[in-house]
Amino acid sequence: MVGRGGAGKSTTSFACSGRGLRLLGDDYCIVDPTTPVPTVHATYVLGMLDDNSLSMLPHLRSAVIADAPKGKRVLALDALDDTLSAPVVAACTVVRAPGETTRLVPVSRMSVLRGLAPSTQVQIPGLAEETFAATSAVVRRITTYELRVGDLQ
Repeated sequence: MVGRGGAGKSTTSFACSGRGLRLLGDDYCIVDPTTPVPTVHATYVLGMLDDNSLSMLPHLRSAVIADAPKGKRVLALDALDDTLSAPVVAACTVVRAPGETTRLVPVSRMSVLRGLAPSTQVQIPGLAEETFAATSAVVRRITTYELRVGDLQ
């Protein structure tokens, strides 16, 4: 998932964990584009949620291991699932859509690549071209969506 800060990426990811989807990282993962199906690998097995998100997902309270700045809590991802690698089958951009019902809509691969490229390219200084090529190769092989996060009920 990719999107602006506060869009709901972490909350959505944690909400999906334990419901047939695996959460391998909150901020960073490593994707291997050379495997027959792109494969994501966990790097840090930690994630963060604020108290509002935890109130919506009370089953995650047992994974909280520490307090973090800005009213967030650190969660141990391996307390939820001990999976360290998984196939990448989809990617999505997450956007706030006040007044709308939350929904997942198919979007072009280019739309998702525009969201992924800037953040992935700056993570490895000096390898921007190679990183963009690898990111593009992965995005060409997966399904892409936009998650429009509407009002909570």
